[in-house]
Amino acid sequence: MIRSHHVPVILRGGRNAGLVAGALLLFALAVVPAVLLAAPSADAFEPAAPDADGDGVPDNRDNCPAVPNPDQNDLDGDGEGDACDLDDGLILVSVPDPSRIVWQPEAGFESFNLYTGLIDVLRSTGVYTQPYGLGGMANRLCSWPGPPGYAGGTPPPDTIVFYLVSGNAGLVEGSLGRVRLGGGPGPERPNHNPCPRPAGVEVATHTDRPVYGPAEPVQVGVLAINGTAAPVTLNFTSTCQAFFSVESRTRRTLYDHELHIGCGDALTELTLGPYRSHLYPFTWNQVDDAGRPVPAPDDLIVRGRLPDWEFLPARPAAIALLPGGSPFATTVRTDRTEYVLGDEVKIEVAVTNIGAEPAALTFGGCEAHFRVEDTSGGIWFTSPSICPGVPTRRIVQPGETIAWPFAWDMILDSGRQAFAPLTYIIRGVVESVEEVPDGRTSITIRPPPKPPIEVDVVTDRIWYAPGQPASIEVGVRNNTAAPVTLNFPSGCQAFFDVEEMSGRVLYAYWRHVGCPAVLTDLTLQPGQRHAFFFNWNQVDDAGNSLPVPDDYVIRGYLDSFEEVPDGFTTRPVIVPGTWVQVVTKPIHAPGEQVRPFVDVRNGGTSTIILRSDTGCLASFTVEERSGAILYDHARHADCGGGPVEVRLDPGQVKRFPFFWNQVDDLGERVPFPAEYVIRGVILDPGAARDGRALIAIR
Repeated sequence: MIRSHHVPVILRGGRNAGLVAGALLLFALAVVPAVLLAAPSADAFEPAAPDADGDGVPDNRDNCPAVPNPDQNDLDGDGEGDACDLDDGLILVSVPDPSRIVWQPEAGFESFNLYTGLIDVLRSTGVYTQPYGLGGMANRLCSWPGPPGYAGGTPPPDTIVFYLVSGNAGLVEGSLGRVRLGGGPGPERPNHNPCPRPAGVEVATHTDRPVYGPAEPVQVGVLAINGTAAPVTLNFTSTCQAFFSVESRTRRTLYDHELHIGCGDALTELTLGPYRSHLYPFTWNQVDDAGRPVPAPDDLIVRGRLPDWEFLPARPAAIALLPGGSPFATTVRTDRTEYVLGDEVKIEVAVTNIGAEPAALTFGGCEAHFRVEDTSGGIWFTSPSICPGVPTRRIVQPGETIAWPFAWDMILDSGRQAFAPLTYIIRGVVESVEEVPDGRTSITIRPPPKPPIEVDVVTDRIWYAPGQPASIEVGVRNNTAAPVTLNFPSGCQAFFDVEEMSGRVLYAYWRHVGCPAVLTDLTLQPGQRHAFFFNWNQVDDAGNSLPVPDDYVIRGYLDSFEEVPDGFTTRPVIVPGTWVQVVTKPIHAPGEQVRPFVDVRNGGTSTIILRSDTGCLASFTVEERSGAILYDHARHADCGGGPVEVRLDPGQVKRFPFFWNQVDDLGERVPFPAEYVIRGVILDPGAARDGRALIAIR
């Protein structure tokens, strides 16, 4: 197995040339463990002994005679020093200047991934591979063909960045190396935001950094990537094989590189070996097609493309242009860089006077707010502003910072919960009369983790007629990356119950089956699902038919020694006429938005009209299993009033979608782990009985 160890390189930004701007340092906490050999003294060898690389070690004793390495480190002990050994699994990294990063082209890797991060974020969060755009410097170059890569330039004042390089062997990314603890090797560095694996043959666009000052050149890299195990040949109708364009957030093209170059009319081609990539480098000078400077501040999309016959999909890059001349800089900080769906995001928007003189900020009543955007510039949420209510004028001294705290519950302007997994841009906006550039940071939201072992219940129908037999499937899935063995005290490994909404068990399968008293087990491979099949004839334990119409919970569970959470589903037994069914996912993580659908179905033989004078035709409540109402959607809905009606022909279904954010009528989070009943209601009195479904929060 190919390993990739790495020595991170750190670049420090200073306020002026008199400080250590551009200084290169080694990250001492994370260097690869090695035995340090003392450099020989000048008189340890004959004066005439040749030393081609000038490292103080004569060529006849130098394990890298052409590369300076006074330490003579040799990780794999093969007699070839680390500084020139390209098959030892060690990738040495250096930054010859703030614009370039170079590393050893280690054998066994088809391409490389370069990560740029902020040392302050690493110290506070432990995250090495940080979300794109964080602090205006966090970046990643994925599937890069080899050195050099973009280093991103000199960091802003008081900012320190570091670099890590990993290698890709096929579609498998190598290690980020190990942390040094107490002089010895520690744990591997975690990769929280790894580069995406290429999906076939594709085009990706990279820039040397996410944020640029006035007139700063933008280095653009357009990559052709072969993510397959076979060679691929791309065919072109000209000598130009790649272009790029710069677009506004509204997709208006500001600059099209193809319009400014001459391409010869000739058939050309590019052959990419398995998992190989090819780089087309460009520079954009922040001008439009007419040669005029693009106004700043602005957020732009840089889109690379290949004019090939294969019409490859392309991934763009997002950048921001900052204005010049302002004495203020805005920063956005969050309490973490990575969240699970349903978490609260704590946000601070801060503005700092980075000039040498006092400067004024004038506010008309409101001072700051934040926006949540996707990486293409789409706005998903705009926060309320912090508004003292009276005009103010503040004199901000050099180095002084004013900060505003916010929180975001991951609910978008549409009322829906944020999408995951996805990276979002948090933009801080200072609402002063004076022009102050926005600040930005990025966060990643991931879906809630699945339980290691998961039980689900599937039936052959979503609703049943009275007395109609139900076929039930109880499935168990291994969501881990390793085989799992479950152990059972008998030959029966799975069961099911049928419950009322109150929780009372009406039918328990285990009461009606004989199980041999013998130890058994079930081994599940990673990702494997095993199913158990049952039948139920709509009777209780005494053999009596169940009351209809009603909604019943079918709960499946395993009788294993190991603790495995139950699974369940809700199924209605209906009679002819109009009826309501609630459709939703049964199991939710704490904080995860619940999305119930209230379906009303015309099960009769004639057309019906549903009417309401409230402006809403449907609603829902959330209840404890005892029936106590915790949340009544009608109390919080803005229906607008006035009559509304819906026509339903025989067999037709009308669906009403809703959202519930796991809060009660007072806005407080409901307790968990717990089970709740979602009751769907049609607001046409007497039109149909309510529908219900059980959910669990755990």
